[in-house]
Amino acid sequence: MRLPTAYLGLAAAAVFIIAFFVIAMLTPDYALWYDYISKLGALGQPLAPWWNAIGFVVVGILFSAFGWTFGRTINDRIVGGCLVAAGLGFTLGAIPADFANADAPLSKAHFVSICIALAGWCFALARMGQTGPLEKSMRIGANIAGVLVVLPMVGTAANLFTAPVAHRLVLVVVFGWVIFVSLKLLSKSHHARISTGNG
Repeated sequence: MRLPTAYLGLAAAAVFIIAFFVIAMLTPDYALWYDYISKLGALGQPLAPWWNAIGFVVVGILFSAFGWTFGRTINDRIVGGCLVAAGLGFTLGAIPADFANADAPLSKAHFVSICIALAGWCFALARMGQTGPLEKSMRIGANIAGVLVVLPMVGTAANLFTAPVAHRLVLVVVFGWVIFVSLKLLSKSHHARISTGNG
């Protein structure tokens, strides 16, 4: 399961990054670094259907598939389940927020979906950080990511930067971890093939 997991993880990260930059640059009056990412899919945005379909739905499904196969790869159904939940929460981010009314039902549903995604991911990291059989580098990576994901929130509370910037930093940590894990799995699969060939 290592190769499918690695490819799914890298695909999720690549699709998100490409879709974000392309759609952000094509959306009029969108500040690439300072507007909420969710604004790309908000009500009234010209490319909202594209962003919601690709940036949230496609990426969320890829992330869920990555989570499910990763859980099987490390023989931990709880981690897999948490990552699947994170991916499904991300998928539901396609519910378009109404930036003119944060209390609108659609806005609340959108914010709840993002919270589900973050909660599932954090629970998975917490589980991985203390799971004994897991490879040491992956445990360390999970612990580091768990700490790094909190720092942007602390920075926002301390007025060091804005909430949209914090959200970007959180996503950098999330997809950075996915890329790290995917590359580790590719490396292990490569070494396993060499060992088998030499054997």
